[in-house]
Amino acid sequence: MIGYLLSTYENGVDGKLVINVEELDPLMTAAFAATADEAEAKLQVVFEWMRDTSAFAPVMYLPSIWAHGPRVATFTPPATPYDTPYEGLTLTAS
Repeated sequence: MIGYLLSTYENGVDGKLVINVEELDPLMTAAFAATADEAEAKLQVVFEWMRDTSAFAPVMYLPSIWAHGPRVATFTPPATPYDTPYEGLTLTAS
């Protein structure tokens, strides 16, 4: 999450989801530097800032699922990571 919200963090992709150097950067820096005991509270402050400013960021990432194995007869990878990966998947009888 830090790579999408902290303005100074180089994540190797184009763009950030939200940039606010004055308000959000200090909150993200504090959350990133927090000890294990402090982390939940520091992240809660970030989430509250996002709620209060109507900022949006995904908080969950679904890994890509790929077909593999001797029973897989046909499989075409989806066009984007958000498409259903099971379309066009057929299995042969074992």
